[in-house]
Amino acid sequence: MRDTRVDILKKVPLFRALGKRELQKLATAGQELEFLAGSMIVQESSIGSDFYLLESGKARVIQDDEVVRELDAGDFFGEVAILNDSPRTASVIAETRVWVFRIGRQAFIDLLDTNGVIARKVLIEYAKRTRPAETRTT
Repeated sequence: MRDTRVDILKKVPLFRALGKRELQKLATAGQELEFLAGSMIVQESSIGSDFYLLESGKARVIQDDEVVRELDAGDFFGEVAILNDSPRTASVIAETRVWVFRIGRQAFIDLLDTNGVIARKVLIEYAKRTRPAETRTT
């Protein structure tokens, strides 16, 4: 599953600049978790601190009591939450039995602290993502 995980992690905008070896390190920083159908994976307005990669199953993204998106294997969420503790903008509920790969904020920060190249590349990608939002507010 690790090779599949690496391939999917490469598609995450925040990790786009990472090479295969760096992605493999990232893939070892997390853990697999199971959620049964109907289980809440994350709750809207709660403080987010984890990144999730859906490995199997289906989930629903719910915002203000409305389904706004369906998630399938290969989809991900929370990539910005591992960098800043901000409130979740939506809930994610398992529609079927779901297996996710989760990277917690502390594990991610530890990885960045010990791997300067990964930290630099992630920081550059994060800056690219936040730059457009910053220019809209000025």
